[in-house]
Amino acid sequence: MTSRTPAPTDFLTIGELAIQWRCTEAHLYALIKRGHLPAVRIGRRVIVCRKAALRFLEQNATASAAA
Repeated sequence: MTSRTPAPTDFLTIGELAIQWRCTEAHLYALIKRGHLPAVRIGRRVIVCRKAALRFLEQNATASAAA
């Protein structure tokens, strides 16, 4: 059994995620603070696992977005 070391692209900074989702960094920090979006602080940097971000989108998709 081999363990896979996460690649740097498996994680996103708040700035990168804000650009992808076309929202503000403040909005993402609010989601994190409320516990809706899991994140990890490493030093001064906050990062989000790409899989966790995709899971958040899937769980919070609305019917109007799917149409």
